[in-house]
Amino acid sequence: MVLISAKKINIGDAIVFNGQATEPIIHRVIIINEDGTYQTKGDNNSGSREDEKRISKDKIIGKAVLKIPYLGWIKLGFINLINLIMGKA
Repeated sequence: MVLISAKKINIGDAIVFNGQATEPIIHRVIIINEDGTYQTKGDNNSGSREDEKRISKDKIIGKAVLKIPYLGWIKLGFINLINLIMGKA
């Protein structure tokens, strides 16, 4: 994913944010709450988890604007190569 600044977020935008998981999460905004927080839901999920119902602006990393298929595989391959070289594989 290619991200831009998340200054203006609308319903339907895909955002990347830090949730309770150790890895960033990318989900679509489905509600903008009155307090300025966002509720999201994954495109393949049936609903929102509790930690996805009030995402504050300080948790947001960026807004997705472009998806480049398979680009992440290059990163994973590189990390695996480095781990193999360093003896961590």
